[in-house]
Amino acid sequence: MNFTLKSFFSFKEHIGRLEYFVKSLLINVPFLALFLLLALFPEDSIIQITGGLLSILLVIAVIIAAFALVFQRLNDLQNSKWLILLGLIPLVNFIFAIYLLFAPGKTSEQSESPIQDLEETSLPSQSEDLTK
Repeated sequence: MNFTLKSFFSFKEHIGRLEYFVKSLLINVPFLALFLLLALFPEDSIIQITGGLLSILLVIAVIIAAFALVFQRLNDLQNSKWLILLGLIPLVNFIFAIYLLFAPGKTSEQSESPIQDLEETSLPSQSEDLTK
């Protein structure tokens, strides 16, 4: 799993189900925590005003990162990027989110695993060993 800042904002990579889930949590949990923290302070406090300005920047960053994550997941599923518009339709967006979370990827994540690399390497046959 790649958790660099660049990977959160890349629209060209592909990510699997687990990485999609983890990155979604890494984006949304701090975002939610900030808004819950801001709700504890009175409306006229300097913290509330500063936090409100900070939250505007954070909202923009979270929206871009969320779009990038959906694009990366759609790349993995080899689907059209236009499917991101399903997120704008009520109830369909819930089904679409479930699909993104549970559908197996079509680009082989297993090809990057060391186990498959071991299976693909050819071992010398016994006849080759005898000739040497």
